[in-house]
Amino acid sequence: MQSYSFVATECRMQKEQSESSPEVYTLGLSDRDPDPEHYIILQQALDRDKLNAGLGMDDAYFVSSFFEGDGYGVVQSYALEPGKLILHFTREHTPAIGYATVEVHFAPSVVDHEELQDFLGTAIGIPLA
Repeated sequence: MQSYSFVATECRMQKEQSESSPEVYTLGLSDRDPDPEHYIILQQALDRDKLNAGLGMDDAYFVSSFFEGDGYGVVQSYALEPGKLILHFTREHTPAIGYATVEVHFAPSVVDHEELQDFLGTAIGIPLA
């Protein structure tokens, strides 16, 4: 199965919190800002309780420009290479997405790889492939 690919010129890693909601970590990758043609957004709330786990909502939430659906538990793992992030989708989601992986190539100076690896593993909770 083919891989989807785009070049990211924007990478945003954010931690958000309000008085009424738990901490939420968000990773946004896009080819341009504003009005991106290609993008990926991953979110993870730190308030992972038994109810969320039972509903399948304890994994990272995935939204993209190339998949009309969205949801929890779509990304199985990731690999980080110089200048490139590869997201591996779960077998369950691969047929609906139409791709087994997505490759995000980074324009020069867009992202610090160590910071991104830490953010994906610690904040978003996606394991390294």
